[in-house]
Order: sequence, then C-alpha cells, then structure tokens
Amino acid sequence: METIGFIGLGRIGTGMALNINTAGHPMVIYDIDEAACRPLLEKGATFGSSPAEVAAASDIVFTSLPGPKQLEEVIDGHDGLMEGIKPETIYVDLSTTYPSIYQDLEPRFREKGVTLMDGPVLTGPKRALQGQTTIIIGGPHDAFEIVRPILNRFATKTIYAGPLGHGTICKLISNMMIFGVNQMVAEGLTLGVKAGLDLNVILEAGNGGLGVLSPVRTATLADSAFRGNYDDPRFTLALSSKDIGLALSLGQEHQVPLPFASQIQQFIIQGINRGWSEKDYTIPFLLQEERAGIQVRADLPGE
Repeated sequence: METIGFIGLGRIGTGMALNINTAGHPMVIYDIDEAACRPLLEKGATFGSSPAEVAAASDIVFTSLPGPKQLEEVIDGHDGLMEGIKPETIYVDLSTTYPSIYQDLEPRFREKGVTLMDGPVLTGPKRALQGQTTIIIGGPHDAFEIVRPILNRFATKTIYAGPLGHGTICKLISNMMIFGVNQMVAEGLTLGVKAGLDLNVILEAGNGGLGVLSPVRTATLADSAFRGNYDDPRFTLALSSKDIGLALSLGQEHQVPLPFASQIQQFIIQGINRGWSEKDYTIPFLLQEERAGIQVRADLPGE
C-alpha cells in the first residue's frame, strides 16, 4: 500500500487526510501548526518535520494550502517539498491558485522524475470530514488513474478536467458562478419578501424550473443568511476574495470581459472592509439586506 504524504491540515485538509487515514494508508503529515497534526498522529500517522521530509518518505504527496504564497513557500522554502521529493512520486496539489503556476512548476518536477497534478476541491469543512468532496483533476490521465483510488477515499465525485492546470481553471469558474448566483438569489429573496411574498413560496418556486434555489443552496442559506449567523464558515469570505480575484486574472489573461464577476468582487471587498474576512462566504447577503432595508429570516433545515 502506498505511503501518502499530506501537507496542510487546515479546516478542509484535515477532513480529507482523516479519510485517507481511515482507509488504512500509511501517512506522513506536516503542517506549520504542529497542533493541527494531532488528530492524525493519534490515529497512527507519522509527523514529518518539514515538507522535504514528508516528500522523501511518500509515494503520493498531497498539499492543501490557502493560496499561492503558501504553496510557493512549501515547495521552494527552507526544507521545501522540491528538495525532498523522489523520482516516480505523484504530487497532487489540492489548493486553489493561479493556473499558470503549474506550467512554471511542471518542468522542474519533470526533471526530478515527478508527475505534477492539480486537484482543487469543492467542499466545506463538514463535508470534507464526511468524505463528501468534489475534486477536479488536471494532469496526465495515466497518473489520474493511479491516484483515483486514493481520491475516492475522500471524494464522492472525481472529475478529470484534462491537462495540468485545467482542474484549477474549472474550479475558479465554478466558484465565480456560485458567487454570482448567490448575489442574484439575495436580490431576488429580498425583493420578494419586501414585496410581501412568503419566503417558503419563493423557495418552492425557485426550486422549480431551472432549479436556481436547489435544496443544497437553500440548506446553505438556512445555516447562515436565514439565521443571520455567519460565524461557522463552510468557506470564508477571505477565500472567496482570493478565488474571485484569481478568476478575474484568468479573464484578463484570456481577454474575456467579466463585468458581473467584477461587481461581485466589489461586494466581497465591501464585506472584507467590514471585518468579515473569516465569516461565511454567504455574508454579502447581509449587505443586500441592508441595501434593501429588509431581513430575510426563517427557521429551515440546514446541511
């Protein structure tokens, strides 16, 4: 059985790593915060003192990091992953970063006999812990087939997007659309409630037709917006800010105008400036309530 290296045990990384561990794979783990490693160490994982040590001891390496800066530090910092990784390793980055970064890294890893793949995830902390993650993979298809059984340990849906970097492009587009739909839902619900409609009627109608108000989206709002509580984030506004910025940079790179996404970014920035960086990513709903002069509240089942 392959030894799995896992670097980055944050809110989402921990859940994914625990599911790999539960499947019985020997694991070597690292996080800059050693305390974050405790749940896995208690289940038999081995602590690596650096990314280099993790990479040297592993057949397949995963990183799950907040963004480009942290990824670069883990790869090329002191005792970095690049220093320790051995030939024939498959390295899958689960972070969300600039797609172009993989094109810069790929030749360097190829020189060391390492296969690089990008595999950003669509999930939140609770879903990650339950193994309910969607992962979008970019990279060589033969390597994808090798790592697929490991991915299936923590993902309920695995999508092969194509060449290296395509997983990240798909993730950025997906999140950009989610943020946009969230804004339109906030506008529709505040308008409907202020115009006198019962919220449940709007939700039932919205779940018909094209299903803009799907049960999953309604449950997400029930946990946050409908309760006016954004303190238990499944995905933070700070991460939304990072992802929408990356999507807009991608649009600029490909000369694709993204006027609505640019407006969504402004709403996210307003929330950041209100001190809401670590609140749930749906908190721009509150900005819309303030603009509309109405609150949308209901006690409905959440996730």
